Amino acid sequence: MQRQFYSKPQYRTLDALPERPHHVVIADSIGVEFARRLLADVDGDCSFVIVDEVQPASAEDRCVRIASSALAGYLAARLPQWPAGTGFYLFGREAFAWPVQNLLQDLCVPRSQCEVQRCGPLVRDVVCMHCRHTNRDVRETLVDCGGCARVLSVYDHFSRRLGCYVGFQANAECERDLPPRALLRA
Repeated sequence: MQRQFYSKPQYRTLDALPERPHHVVIADSIGVEFARRLLADVDGDCSFVIVDEVQPASAEDRCVRIASSALAGYLAARLPQWPAGTGFYLFGREAFAWPVQNLLQDLCVPRSQCEVQRCGPLVRDVVCMHCRHTNRDVRETLVDCGGCARVLSVYDHFSRRLGCYVGFQANAECERDLPPRALLRA
């Protein structure tokens, strides 16, 4: 019997909400093309922010390109200029989107105004519940922890605060007894 965790995010293809007076689309390099599809359907005022460490902005882009380290300052400066009820649409990997949503929440944007669409390969960031090390880009149901070297079972429990899934020692009761490794499912 597989456990059911209600904390696991359920993603869908995002559409612009027509009742929002302004739309802010924030995407990482993987989510850009998905974000452009939403922007093509937007009637009205919108801002497009691409968080990209490498590529500079081009003249034909109707967007702002900034490094992830500058995103918090940019949003804090721009937020007072956007009308109340602005909709925020986040496109990218979970490791990108959830920390951005937490940043918006820290800036007093309610979660109800934020929509997230996961883009890219099915990988997870997994925090070890034993040593608190975050293992990046995990693709299988078991992972060797980079912090404490335990073999972790990757649970479907997702922490929105940490922006990652949790992992516990897979063979805590019997060191020789490990479940089989398998690819993660959506």
